[in-house]
Amino acid sequence: RQYPTVESLVSRCHDSCSGLNSLVLECAGLPPSIESSNEASEMSLATHRAGLHFGVTHGISNALRMAIVIASTTTTSTSTSAVGSEGSYNTTNTAGRIVLPQDLCEKYSLLRPRYVLSALAMGAEDCKAKLKLVVKDMVDIARDELRLGEEEMNAAQDVLNSGQQMQYKRAREAFLP
Repeated sequence: RQYPTVESLVSRCHDSCSGLNSLVLECAGLPPSIESSNEASEMSLATHRAGLHFGVTHGISNALRMAIVIASTTTTSTSTSAVGSEGSYNTTNTAGRIVLPQDLCEKYSLLRPRYVLSALAMGAEDCKAKLKLVVKDMVDIARDELRLGEEEMNAAQDVLNSGQQMQYKRAREAFLP
């Protein structure tokens, strides 16, 4: 799937990956809010907000992984393999596709994503340089989301008393094993 804007990619990452993080937290014994005390509730909410940011980071990383696998395969051989949406290698459904938000492509005057692969296969150095700029912007967005998630995790830790340290540790391990 192609995304017209970075915001639409981030929104998709939020809807898919962030929801999974909330489920992981609940399975680890951390519901979105805890009624027993204000501090525990604050910690749980901050942890879930961190999960949302980590989910966006994860989704953008997956999009980049798919784009880089396809681009590198295109420039080194004639077959185009890609990592499918389920995480398995798939040469039929994703061959010839590259996930780059159209607005970033336009920002750097990069060809439409579907033509990038052809240009890379022909050795277009200017296309390769522009692709690096698009990828750098996507990495910067993922890093910003990671930083925001880490800030939320730090905020969660700040409200803990000694009895809540174990719950925080479970949340931290759920995201960063």
